[in-house]
Amino acid sequence: MTEPPDLDGPHWTFALDVYGRAGVQPACLRLQDRFGVDINVLLVCLFGGSRLGIAIGEREVALLDEMVAAWRTEIVQPLRTVRRTLKSMPSSIQQPKDLRETVMRAELRAEQVEQAMLADLIRTLPPSPAPDLRAAMHAVTAYYAARCGQVGEDATTEAAIETVLSALSAASDLE
Repeated sequence: MTEPPDLDGPHWTFALDVYGRAGVQPACLRLQDRFGVDINVLLVCLFGGSRLGIAIGEREVALLDEMVAAWRTEIVQPLRTVRRTLKSMPSSIQQPKDLRETVMRAELRAEQVEQAMLADLIRTLPPSPAPDLRAAMHAVTAYYAARCGQVGEDATTEAAIETVLSALSAASDLE
């Protein structure tokens, strides 16, 4: 029997810290909405590069993405859809006050499980002498852009990447 993944490990602390920095959430959501970027994959790739010294290319992104695709499709995305639907319901439709918050907590917990699965996998990848976080961001974006038949290089995408990298740099300065 395998051990359950560590839900609250350093990967989760890292993800919450980076995602909570100014501008990161909207930047990540732009990448998610435009290309279908899995933000958990993105954050674990950055964790792997910045904390574990792992170089991330499209091959590594594909490996990580394939490992959590079923979880994302069957668990995370349906919870996200329900949460968003509840948020956009007309006020004339009565719903229990705490229902959206309950769904939001379930979605966050499902994402935490996904992060833990990804963190377990990324720890098995070999370290690199000089991981490049900008290259990792471009690899993640290019992988998901190609999946949806788009080119991932434009001013909006570059602005989102810069925002995340700046936040990551600020987070590294605090260590």
